[in-house]
Amino acid sequence: MSGSTIIVAGVISLAGSLVGLKIIWRAWTLREPAAWFIGIAMLTHSSISQPAMIAFLSNPTVRPPLLSLSTPIAVACVFAFVWRVFRAQNRWAAVFASTAILVMLVGTVVILFVTNRGSPEQRLLGVIHPLGFLVATLWGGVEALLYRRRLLKRARINLSNPVVENRLLIWGSTMLAASVLAVGVAAFAAMGKHGLAMGLAFGIGINGTVGWYLGFTPPATYCDWIEARAARGVARGDET
Repeated sequence: MSGSTIIVAGVISLAGSLVGLKIIWRAWTLREPAAWFIGIAMLTHSSISQPAMIAFLSNPTVRPPLLSLSTPIAVACVFAFVWRVFRAQNRWAAVFASTAILVMLVGTVVILFVTNRGSPEQRLLGVIHPLGFLVATLWGGVEALLYRRRLLKRARINLSNPVVENRLLIWGSTMLAASVLAVGVAAFAAMGKHGLAMGLAFGIGINGTVGWYLGFTPPATYCDWIEARAARGVARGDET
């Protein structure tokens, strides 16, 4: 691994970890239980999974144990977040999320500690983890954008908050972008193009860092800009 790669990976990892810690702090101070899940997912991915993934892509013959342990934790937290925020009242969502979390966590533990290292069963982790990440981010992206669509209908009669609408747009876009990038990482890695896979893995880190920062802990100036833009839109609507 080159020095420049290490520096880039370190910067992305540090930035993402700081965003994760900020989200956790917000969840603690404002008592937002669901935010804990994304904060933990972001912190785990940025501080452990991302560096381990870069190390793995640099030397694909050895899968770092930390990658196998941290990835299911992050993905399980995303499943829990989507369920609690968007589908807390739906029994099917509770069953779906719980099943996915059990498969990710229990399945990983069983495969890692019960089967022999290098066995075909352990290679299943290379399928379970990317698939779980893909399903979790797709589900989250779709749910966020569907919820935003409902809010936009209310906005027509001034019964919606433009900042909340924007946060949902960011959540949905961030998750869908992560799912697309994850498919690219898996595809390029399978083709042996580990340099391209590494580039997309960096993209996942940057996407999550920027998206979750603006989606969960947006600066006041950004919120003011969103509200001013919405107000200008309402004014133009009144003029017509």
